[in-house]
This record gives sequence, C-alpha cells and structure tokens, in this order.
Amino acid sequence: KYLVYLMSGIILLIMVINVVNNKERFFKLIYIISFGVFICSMYGIFQYIDITPNPLEIDMNSSSYLSGRISSFFGNANMFSVLLILFLPIQISMCLTEDNIRKKIFFGCVFVVAFIALLLTFSRGAWIAFIISMIVMVLMIKPKYVFVFILLFVVLIPCIPNVVKFRFLSIFSMDTSISLRILLYSTSINFISLNPLYGSGFGAINFQAMVYNLELFPINRPTFLHAHNLFLQIASESGLLTLLFFILFCVFMLIRLYKIGKSSKKVRFVCSGFLSCFVGLLVVSMFDYPWYFPRILIINWFFIGLLYVIINLYSDKGSVGVYEKK
Repeated sequence: KYLVYLMSGIILLIMVINVVNNKERFFKLIYIISFGVFICSMYGIFQYIDITPNPLEIDMNSSSYLSGRISSFFGNANMFSVLLILFLPIQISMCLTEDNIRKKIFFGCVFVVAFIALLLTFSRGAWIAFIISMIVMVLMIKPKYVFVFILLFVVLIPCIPNVVKFRFLSIFSMDTSISLRILLYSTSINFISLNPLYGSGFGAINFQAMVYNLELFPINRPTFLHAHNLFLQIASESGLLTLLFFILFCVFMLIRLYKIGKSSKKVRFVCSGFLSCFVGLLVVSMFDYPWYFPRILIINWFFIGLLYVIINLYSDKGSVGVYEKK
C-alpha cells in the first residue's frame, strides 16, 4: 500500500512538470493552491471553537492548559502544520511579486489566516521550522535585514498569547512527547547500525516489525510507528546510501533555487518563497515523519514538482520576467 502511495506521488510530480510548462499556468496553480490553503486554515480555525483535548496529541500532565490542537481535514495536527509550512512563506513571496493590489491583499489574507492556523496546531517543530524558513527568506531577499527581523521577533514576544509561549517553552521540559521522540531516535539509530546498507525495505510497517523482532523497543511504551524523523526513517528503510542520495538531492535543489533567484528582483522573490518552504519542510521533518500520512506524502511530491517547474521556467538566462510564457 505504501508503494502505491509513493508511486501516486511520483506520477503527480511528473504530471506537474509536464503540464505546468509556462509561467502563466504556474501562477494560476499558485492561486489555486493558496485558495486551498485558505479553506483548510479557515476550517481549522472554526474547528478550534468547539475542540476537545486529544490525549494522543497532548501530554495532559504538562500541557493541561491546551484546549486542543486543530488538524483541519488532515486528522493530525502535526501533519496539518506540515502543509502550512510548505505553503506559508510562498504567500509572502507572492505579495512581493504581485503588482496588482487585489492580489497582494488576497495573498496577505491567506498568510494571516494560515499563520493563525499554524499557531493553533500547537506544533512546536513546525513553529521552529517556520521561524527558520522566515530567516532564510530574509537572507535571500535582503541579507542585511536579518538582524532587524530577529530583533522585531524579540520585540513582538510580549504580544504572543501566553498559551503559545507556554507551549513553545515546553520544548525544554522533557514532556512525554519529547522523551518518546528521543527513545524513537535512539532506537532508529540502533537499527541503522545493524542494517546500514539495506534497511528494512520500503514502508514503515516493515521497519516497525523488524524493530520489535530485534527487541530494540520496549514493549511497555506506546506503539513504535516510525522514527519520527524523515532522515532516520529513510536510512532505516533503505539504508545509508539512499539517505546520502536524498541529502544530495536536497542540496542540489537548494543550490539551484538560490542561483536562479539571482537573475532578477521578482524572480528572487519567487525563488526565496519556495526555497524557504523547502528549508522549512526539511527542518520540520527532523521532528516528524510526514511521509507516514498518504495525503502529506503525495503533497510533498507535488511540492517537489513545483520546485522542478521553477527550475525549468527560470533557469534560462534570458528568462528574467515573471509572467511571460516560456
């Protein structure tokens, strides 16, 4: 079943690369994506009005102040936050790119609503990823303003709701979620040391079965589902060589986007948005395994398809405009 989902994502990637073959289609697709993010975020915010705590997502001993975490249509708050991380910074880059005031307002509204939804997921890993992605965006657009951005963030801390501050500071409290992740990481590393070349094979179920067969995870703890870290999961399933190829692929995409972003001011805005989203995805993937959920797995491949589209559309030296057809 995992292989079917994986192939579905790859097929979608190929379709995006082949269908979105000019900049007009690319920007129309961004509008559709942004509208979808807006709908998901609005639904999540309305969800918060009548929400109850889920013991599977909240440590009721250390986080009893939380009334609940929104998940929108995704059934899991952390996975919904991954979607938001993938498309939030793009809204800022589109605001900067667009000349039409109505479109600027549209993308600005999407950003505000999606940002509120991100806060209400109470996903600490996603918050860290968002902050880092914003710093990356500022570094790419105006490097000299990065310290101003950090200072602004520090100044705005008193304005942050207490529930958000308490949740963020709980990173240092070693609650159930964090202690369990540390155990999952150590278990995954132990498994990789036993199977460094081949891993367990595709799919979290195979990895899970081998972990229990080798008695690497205590049976008195919650069920071992996955490594809660994309990089450890890839190495566990497919070996260290596959992980190396994945890291090289990520580095290649980041370098290509950075170089293309130097061609003109507006192209830099577009590339900075997607580059920062990609960095945010990699950061949040250090705290969770997004590919465990089929919807997020497919959306991830769709996003990678968009990265290839940007490279195809803007890599030519003469292609410095934003909307002209290829």
